[in-house]
Amino acid sequence: MAHYKCTYCSFQYNEWHGDTKNGVPQGTSYSALAGTLCSRCGLQGERHKRQSNPKYAGLEAKYYDFFVGKSGNVFYRNWVLQSDKVPNVLDLGTGTGRFALELSNLGIPITGVDWSSEMLAVARKKVERMNNEVNFIEEDALTFNQNERYSHILLTDGFFQHFTTVLEQKELLARVRKHLKKDGFVAIDLVIPPTNPTWKVQQRKQVTNQKTIYYTVEGTTALHGQLIHYTATYESFREGVCQSKYRVERELSLLTPRELIYLLMLEGFFVLDMVENYQPSIKLSETMKIPEINYQSAYLGVNDTLELKSDEINKGILQPYQLDSWNEGGYPFGVSAFEQSYPTKWTIIAKSN
Repeated sequence: MAHYKCTYCSFQYNEWHGDTKNGVPQGTSYSALAGTLCSRCGLQGERHKRQSNPKYAGLEAKYYDFFVGKSGNVFYRNWVLQSDKVPNVLDLGTGTGRFALELSNLGIPITGVDWSSEMLAVARKKVERMNNEVNFIEEDALTFNQNERYSHILLTDGFFQHFTTVLEQKELLARVRKHLKKDGFVAIDLVIPPTNPTWKVQQRKQVTNQKTIYYTVEGTTALHGQLIHYTATYESFREGVCQSKYRVERELSLLTPRELIYLLMLEGFFVLDMVENYQPSIKLSETMKIPEINYQSAYLGVNDTLELKSDEINKGILQPYQLDSWNEGGYPFGVSAFEQSYPTKWTIIAKSN
């Protein structure tokens, strides 16, 4: 389903919502309206343009990082570092540059591309604050064209799914191929929504003692059109009073990992791996196994430190400190370990031939 706009009279039609004024029911395709509603063109001809998803802006751009968390940081950092060649990275749909900044901290040359000026403004502030160097470019990924080729190309957080037609997806993969070095790698994240036809996800972030941000996503999964339609709402409260509200509607392509694999193969890529929720150590055949649990009691006194407990750590009684152990997050849906109907994320790793 899609949103159309007439470039002549500015008439707009959204297939998800129909047109209550003219008696058109929800879910009616644009093609079914031919010869109706508009006496000048009958909703036919080339003047009616299919609209892209809205750019990330307003409170969504401002508070994006508060809800995406650290999801995927460790995975992508390790994935790029394991390369046997000197990496240079292209981050398509870089947004606020969260992965770009993570990799630039390691001295890896990186270019981030996004068409949202407000998201890139957040990214540039972060990079400037960290005194890093990242080449940010404001451009549509479908028109991005440079002479440079990259060892790794990232399409994270469901960016690929913003392109909802097969033609757009093929064009995007053609751009990826053009900018990949020989034997270069591409990683594509797919977000899979909750299993229910309609669903709702809510999150809350306490920004300061007085300020709280509520983030709500309500969506519908349409198997008929293989689309995900959702509204994201941001509400800013100060001392319990709503100060501002931002709401945006989007649709994403509903793709399974296997479908993306077939598409990659058709476009000349060699698929190497498929990873769920950024856990490469968990093989697909072992996802239902229960890990061994250490039931030994652990004791750490009030004045004890882990540095002084090496014997207990070596015996497995105490756990050593592990950097970046918690990486829950993800956009737009997030990930939870407690609900079977909750969304999940898959990352497909492929190589250019």
